Amino acid sequence: MDLNKVTMDAMNTVEPTHRVGPPHGLSIRGRYFVGPFVVGLLILLAITLSIALQFQAIMRRLDESRALWPAASSELSRRYAEFDRSVASSPSESGSESGSGVPIAPALDRGNWSAEYAAFRETTQYDRQCPHAIKLERFVRSTASSTNATSVSPFPHSEAIDRFLQSEKRRTAAQTSTIGRWTIFSLRLKLPEAFSEEG
Repeated sequence: MDLNKVTMDAMNTVEPTHRVGPPHGLSIRGRYFVGPFVVGLLILLAITLSIALQFQAIMRRLDESRALWPAASSELSRRYAEFDRSVASSPSESGSESGSGVPIAPALDRGNWSAEYAAFRETTQYDRQCPHAIKLERFVRSTASSTNATSVSPFPHSEAIDRFLQSEKRRTAAQTSTIGRWTIFSLRLKLPEAFSEEG
């Protein structure tokens, strides 16, 4: 009898004594993994859905402001045209008054006003014109407050302007809420500044 053959046959019939796979202590049971995974997935889905809905709300408010802007812009144009006439007809000295009694800002501010007013008159498109209107309104108000002017025309109120201001307030509220800030941050949104009566 061949001794080598017997030895090989004996080795082939030996039962394996070691388990195949990782030790029991390192394995994760499926039922313990599925629960947290599903919960995390639902939370992520809720956050994504909230951001999507808030994005749509912000865009609706922005579109509403864009639609209401032309009527409001035409009325604001009269306010800024009146102030521009006062600026143009006044002496250049700081703190002097025009013939209409409107105190005028220093010459440097006058140059800034002229540049902003010229840019304001170039277009009536909300996204391009409204930023200049915001700066013009701040200029008018700062001039009035720094010189204690009582002759500067008060901010005009009409149906067109009031509807536009209400739209801008709703847009601001949508953008500054907690989910609104997260929406702007996560989507890297670049939104125009909102116009307000305070400038």
